[in-house]
Amino acid sequence: MTDTTGKACLLPGFEHRPGKHCGSTALANVMRYHGHDMSESLCFGLSSGLGCVYFEDPRSSPSRVFGTRALALEHNFFQNLGLPFEWHSSESFPWAEMRTWLDRGIPILLLTDLYYLPHYGKSTHFPGHGVALVGYSSDTALVADTHFAELMPVPLDDLAAAMKSPLPPIPVRNNWREILPFESPDLTWAAQRALIANARAMLEPPAENMGIPGMQQATAGLVRWNQAEDWPWCARFGYQIIERRGTGGGGFRLMYADFLDEVSPLLPVLVGMGAAGRMREIAALWSDLSKHLKGISESDSPAGFEPAALILAGIAELEQRFYEDIVTSFPRSD
Repeated sequence: MTDTTGKACLLPGFEHRPGKHCGSTALANVMRYHGHDMSESLCFGLSSGLGCVYFEDPRSSPSRVFGTRALALEHNFFQNLGLPFEWHSSESFPWAEMRTWLDRGIPILLLTDLYYLPHYGKSTHFPGHGVALVGYSSDTALVADTHFAELMPVPLDDLAAAMKSPLPPIPVRNNWREILPFESPDLTWAAQRALIANARAMLEPPAENMGIPGMQQATAGLVRWNQAEDWPWCARFGYQIIERRGTGGGGFRLMYADFLDEVSPLLPVLVGMGAAGRMREIAALWSDLSKHLKGISESDSPAGFEPAALILAGIAELEQRFYEDIVTSFPRSD
């Protein structure tokens, strides 16, 4: 797939600051480009970013997996700011449309499968990976991507493959969205709305394998992980998804604690309930769980999944009380 126009483009004045997580880094980059100097942690919290989702599928690799963040991060972010947002989606690679927006100086958010992004080396599939598309040259796109210090060149053929991957947990179908300039938001209102939305999503999720019910389902499932043929990979991936794969540590809970610290001056009730400290305690337990799973993955026998389940059960109880306290501490925001 070759761009024969010979043109090149880079958003004027765009600054990429490397971050911890893909989606929140992309959001912070785009917000800064439009004049809203939001930290990555603030963007993550405003996205109602905490979550839990659990899958068991013997056809997948690994066959048992849980995630620890909300699936609709970008949608949540703009909704909590009171702005409309829907992903564009199509069967064909939308390069012509995206290039038109870049030529107008407008940044674009993308969802990709990082397996096809050459700077990751095709290690493993991971759909739902968010990047900011900020320029192009000849047959190559330029993306701002998480922890990479420089803008990363991606051949258009690779970008086309990355933008269309049907695999879980977040299948991508040429999902992209141009982000137009907007006025500075009311952060007090947006932060309160994001907190309540995140708490409700965890307490009353749209599916039984999500939120607190999903954590409880994962707790019951963990006891049986020793029966999986790929139990070492399940355990290893569980460790990675909590601590290593762009979470900022503790299954995103450390990043969320930073968000709570940042908005506590705007919402003093958070100080009264010790919100940030409680979230850091929860994050430490997630890290304990990840270390336990890492140890299992490096052992010769599938022992230790029952103690791991007990750790997760304790996390679920603490998180449930935290979200219940958030809901009862704030009036309804809708």
